[in-house]
Amino acid sequence: RTSASGTTTINDSTIGPNNNASTGGGILNGEPHLLLVNGSLITANVADGVGGGIFNFAEAELACTTVSDNEASTGGGIAEGSTATILLRGSSVLSNRAVDGPGGGIYNSGISNFIGVGTRGLVIENSTIALN
Repeated sequence: RTSASGTTTINDSTIGPNNNASTGGGILNGEPHLLLVNGSLITANVADGVGGGIFNFAEAELACTTVSDNEASTGGGIAEGSTATILLRGSSVLSNRAVDGPGGGIYNSGISNFIGVGTRGLVIENSTIALN
């Protein structure tokens, strides 16, 4: 869990398998923190609440990263809070599952911008979201 101000960088790593009885099975990123994930695999994580792979309610950037085979009540792969920002660049969100709610791959409760970088919300560039 990240929650203090600052930046956490994860490079070329595997996050999982993990299990959380609340939120963020693999990673829980809280305000006012910046999370950078590069060339990594976030897989086989489970959250009883939201965000099986990642629950982000701050700022996150995933580059060349795969979020796969995660499970949560809502947002099986990634769940994003209403004031959060997340950028997916050259990444994949595959084969995740929402058990009771929306967002098998991604649950976004904020603003989406599928073309370019916005000020808040979900930005997707050159990425694959499939089989969720």
